[in-house]
Amino acid sequence: MRVALRQAALLAWKDTRVFVGDRFAVAFAFLFPLVLVVALAVAFGDVDGDEQRPPPTLTTAEPLGGLSHQLIAELGRNAALPASSQTTAEARAELEAGELSGYIKFPATFSQRLIGGQPTEIRVVRRSTDDEEAAALSSLAGSMARTLSIAVAASNAAAQLAGDAVMRGAPPQELFAAAGAIEIEVASIGEAPSRSASNFALSGYLTMFVFFAAALSAESITRERKNQTIERMLANGVGRAAVVLGKYLGGVYKGLAQLAVLWGVGIGVLGVNVGASPLGVVVISLLFVLLSSGFGVMLAAVAHSVNAAGTAGVLSSLVLAPIGGSWWPTFITPPFMQQLARLSPHGWANGALNKLMLFGADFGDVVLEVVALAIFAVGFVAVGVWRFRLTVDG
Repeated sequence: MRVALRQAALLAWKDTRVFVGDRFAVAFAFLFPLVLVVALAVAFGDVDGDEQRPPPTLTTAEPLGGLSHQLIAELGRNAALPASSQTTAEARAELEAGELSGYIKFPATFSQRLIGGQPTEIRVVRRSTDDEEAAALSSLAGSMARTLSIAVAASNAAAQLAGDAVMRGAPPQELFAAAGAIEIEVASIGEAPSRSASNFALSGYLTMFVFFAAALSAESITRERKNQTIERMLANGVGRAAVVLGKYLGGVYKGLAQLAVLWGVGIGVLGVNVGASPLGVVVISLLFVLLSSGFGVMLAAVAHSVNAAGTAGVLSSLVLAPIGGSWWPTFITPPFMQQLARLSPHGWANGALNKLMLFGADFGDVVLEVVALAIFAVGFVAVGVWRFRLTVDG
């Protein structure tokens, strides 16, 4: 195993040196996407600078006197987050009429279950075509849930320490002050800060060109199979597993270099904001590199000729990029396009990066996307290993 890993690392390093020596390939992988991002930023400048998002609408099915009524009232008194209160029926009617993008709803049993220590929920109701409003409302609802959970836990702990059973069944006073903490944490939900167009463009072009570079590597892998380079390596004692792993690692090295350059220039020079969860951006980016390299190996494994590998690499990259939101955000596209984007790894990656970088989501909001990208990565690698052959037809 140690020998196979060493052989794979040496093959990957050899492929990396070959790539670095190709000036056109380096310019295409690193310089070209940065030129496009800068051009877009210069052309459009700051966007959404003066646009104010509508205040979040909060509704409750509880009778008067419930904790949700008091929480909504506290939030409504905050000038930074002027929450709007309506009945559930009014909000539903406005949503169906297209006058409202979404709202947060407290269920009828909210106070009873919360005070009783039972699981409860805060629901987000929104139009299926408005991902931006969904992200904002989900962030607010998540913040409220976390703050209320802490308040209930603190009150119950205090009651337990005091040995007061009656106190445990009473509405905790921390709940009435919790709205203040919520207001401070999510005050930015109510406004849209000035953002450079590079915030929108960098993530899209990054996914496009990382995938493009990996897909194009299928042609070079297939060429090595055609001219018996791989057979000669096998004759010299290099195992088949080491060959496949080496080709995969070569793509990973190249993708990691692209991430370092594109994110480094984007953040350090262009002022791109990665949002409230840099860890989420890192995880999504790394997973996309892993799946892209796997796609390149898979494409080389199934291609029957060098020309077929090259053509398939270009076509797949140019088709998946616009479908998956690399050219434009998927949340501005029609519903059928948003559903179609879920068939591509680009759609999951760009959707997650948009949530994290544009709408203030945290890592917990993109777990589904992380799982989807991991499935793509494992699937591409599995097919590549299974179908990898030593020769091609021509």
